[in-house]
Formats: sequence, structure tokens, C-alpha cells
Amino acid sequence: MKRSLHISEETKAKIVASAKPDPSKVHVLPRSGGWAVKREGAKKAIRVVKSKTRAGDIAHKMVEEGKFSSVVIHRKDGTFQRGA
Repeated sequence: MKRSLHISEETKAKIVASAKPDPSKVHVLPRSGGWAVKREGAKKAIRVVKSKTRAGDIAHKMVEEGKFSSVVIHRKDGTFQRGA
């Protein structure tokens, strides 16, 4: 016998909203041969550089300049290291 789970419309709306990309965030992601600085939800990177440290510096500077609200740093395997 299958059980159905009732989720309120408010909860559904929160789930959907949290699943949408937040373009105010900038990510530092591993790329082949380097690290990418990329707006959340974008297809193309803003910059690709050799080191994670350099990519993080670029992303943090963009936040300081008001271009983004926060930085999300990823590990080499793509999982979140810190941010948002």
C-alpha cells in the first residue's frame, strides 16, 4: 500500500524557490586544467585561471565591487567547501 505525503502549497513554493539559481552568487568551480569563476546558473564561466586561490581572489573582489552578493567555493570533486 502506497502512502501519499501531503505538502502544503507554502512548503512547495519554498522548495521550488530554493531550487532556482541565484544569479547574485558567484561560484569557484574546478575545470579541466584550472578553476572557473562562474555566476550561479550561467552556462559560461566569467574567467578560468590556473589556481583555486586566484579564482577565489577574483570572486571575492567581484563581491567587494558589488557585482555579486556572495561567493560559493567548491572542492576539486565539485562538492561545496564553503559559501552562501
